[in-house]
Amino acid sequence: PTMIFQFTSSDVYQTTILDPTTGSVAFRTYTCRPPRQRSGSSSSSSTTSSSSCREEEVKSDMTFVEDAQGRVVAEITWKGTTASHIRIGDTEIMGTIELFDSAFVKIL
Repeated sequence: PTMIFQFTSSDVYQTTILDPTTGSVAFRTYTCRPPRQRSGSSSSSSTTSSSSCREEEVKSDMTFVEDAQGRVVAEITWKGTTASHIRIGDTEIMGTIELFDSAFVKIL
């Protein structure tokens, strides 16, 4: 069977994904971004996109995918705009090179 979903925003880093046949929430994505230190500044303001981001220190940008019940079902670690590591359930994929057999797949 074919699964088609509807994104509520063009921002794939922070969006809700709906099942268009029922209108119900299928998934939510949110991205945690580590605080960036500015040279010469002692301020450490966070650029976290969601209050749901984990308490642990995130060293790279990470996108979390939650199911409708709020359980994290996938994680994507970013190196710039390229997914460097993807975990879906118990499956670990070493980024887009392994997933798409291409080193040039990027989210813009």
